[in-house]
Amino acid sequence: MQPIFTLLRSRSINYLTSLVLVVAMLFTGSVLAQPYVNGNLSTGATSSNGTAAPAGFTWSEVQTGNTSAGFAASIAGGFTLADNFTINCGSWNVTKFTFFAYSSGYAGATTPFNDARVQVFNTDPSVGAPTPIWGDLTTNRFSASSTASMYRIFNATPGTTRQIWKIEVNVTGLNLTSGNYWIEWQVGTIAGVTSNFSPPSTVVGTTTQPGNNAKQRTLAGNTWAAVLDGTNAQDMPFVVDYTGGPCSGTPVPGNSLSTLSTACAGTNFTLSLQNCIPGTGVTYQWQSAASAAGPWTDIAGATSSTLSRNHSASTFYRCNVTCGGNTGVSTRFRWR
Repeated sequence: MQPIFTLLRSRSINYLTSLVLVVAMLFTGSVLAQPYVNGNLSTGATSSNGTAAPAGFTWSEVQTGNTSAGFAASIAGGFTLADNFTINCGSWNVTKFTFFAYSSGYAGATTPFNDARVQVFNTDPSVGAPTPIWGDLTTNRFSASSTASMYRIFNATPGTTRQIWKIEVNVTGLNLTSGNYWIEWQVGTIAGVTSNFSPPSTVVGTTTQPGNNAKQRTLAGNTWAAVLDGTNAQDMPFVVDYTGGPCSGTPVPGNSLSTLSTACAGTNFTLSLQNCIPGTGVTYQWQSAASAAGPWTDIAGATSSTLSRNHSASTFYRCNVTCGGNTGVSTRFRWR
């Protein structure tokens, strides 16, 4: 699991088309639906060598220092991919999973994918032989597939031979409470299509991210391995749609906490909040200031309940936590 947008760790995101950085909330009576998004995929409408993507599309470009466009989660090949996600508080009634894959050279107007197998664990499936809490690798749970409006390309090598497709699985009977979960999946293609790869999460200017820990399983022999591009740990993008009760009242985030209070220049540290804010519809905005009195400035992209930083100057931090127009502010924290 790489840094999580709405729930775990913060990261810089360029989620332009099918993946959504800001939580999109759809009100249906008293139930609020929203997606959890694990990983960035689009790197923008212009490649690193200045080539514009076709109209309506963006690139998903392998970054300098990495060389792999995708990893196998192929049913025919006997591979799966797995990654984790965390529910910090509250509960999720999961309604859909969405995965991403491409078939090199496929030029059809409709998706080449028609099969998806999924199972969910409440522990790392590569350790021991745990039983899934939902799903299996024998049932085709495929529900729909459409273009992700992205092309996967190697670095500075634009082309349209690897169109990325969304692969959706409707879910019933999966209710998750606070905790850490792993999802394992594999996808299959229509007759006559053999190429089947899943692109890893990609963030412009980086080869890996803190928390990247995706794994690949070879079913023959039941062997697990970390998903690596060279020596760079990778994560896999997926989306979990879920519903839950909306938040209420004014959030009380408590203190701003840090994994480090003092550190050498350039050392990574992570900010978090003392209190969990239950319910859906909660938004976060971290701010920084040079002094306790301010002025306070929004940190671009810092819209998660946690924030990872790396800098050298003494800085104050706080987080505005909002529910339905009511905002609570965390106690400021000074990093020095």
